[in-house]
Amino acid sequence: MITFLRGILVKKAPTQVVLDVNGVGYTIAIPLSSYEALPATDKPVQLLTHLHLRDNDIQLFGFMSSNEKRLFEKVINVSGVGPQLALGILSAMPANTFKQAIFQQDVKALTKIPRVGKKLAERLILELKDSFKNLDMDDLAIPTTNDDKTKIEEAVLALISLGYKEMQSRSAIVKARAALPDEFTVEDLVREGLNAFL
Repeated sequence: MITFLRGILVKKAPTQVVLDVNGVGYTIAIPLSSYEALPATDKPVQLLTHLHLRDNDIQLFGFMSSNEKRLFEKVINVSGVGPQLALGILSAMPANTFKQAIFQQDVKALTKIPRVGKKLAERLILELKDSFKNLDMDDLAIPTTNDDKTKIEEAVLALISLGYKEMQSRSAIVKARAALPDEFTVEDLVREGLNAFL
């Protein structure tokens, strides 16, 4: 399993990137939400990845955030939804809007996504509404640099090591990041995040 790839961004387009990892070029399919968060070409970047194997076809999908990857992996578990359609869903609708449509059982909103008809919309709602209860996607709304993302992940791990659950920790750190100025440290994030539990 390839969990992530870190390298130099050689080429980027709204649907895929080429990443140079120690002289090996990887073509990685991405959603539009990840494209918007990418740095300029020739800059270092890390993408969380999902390797999809089917018959003789091997595809690599990349994401700029862990919640985005988790959402993708939940959506492809819905019967009748393949990875390309899942990418289309992430590209066509902001993650929080999609989550809200599932919770509100808004078939009309979901059918606005290309290739999603009424029957598929109903299936998405039926199969995702329970699993989405523990999926926090707030950090998708906060634009961050790669350095910021590293600090955020380190702060989340720090709270988990203190005994808090992952979703609670992630939610607390996302709120902490929003409350802090542009320049911040992991220690700042953890200290501010702990206020959510007081």
